[in-house]
Amino acid sequence: MGYSILFVDDDANLLQGISRLLTLERVDITFDIADSGEAALELLEKNRYDVVVSDQKMTGMSGLTLLSMARSKYPDMKRVMLSAQVREEVFQEAESLAHKYISKPCDFEMILSEIDKLFK
Repeated sequence: MGYSILFVDDDANLLQGISRLLTLERVDITFDIADSGEAALELLEKNRYDVVVSDQKMTGMSGLTLLSMARSKYPDMKRVMLSAQVREEVFQEAESLAHKYISKPCDFEMILSEIDKLFK
């Protein structure tokens, strides 16, 4: 089942890893990566995505802000939040904005498995 994903994280290693995995193992998925919320908004204006996966804590715009904006402009797009933060208020807000909340650290295969579940 093919779909398009926008991955947003200011961790270059995470973005490289997910890019490598998708390129080698998931030819059914098209994807873009953005290293900030601001860069993600630019890509969202130019392209259509089925899913946006965003880290919560990034330099500049937070993942919560990005997902809130994405929900307003693209309500049919699935939203996934990644976060190493376990503060209750962050978790509660993320649950209201995202279709799925995934705690870091996590492996790339698990992220993709959770995304696959959103479309079943």
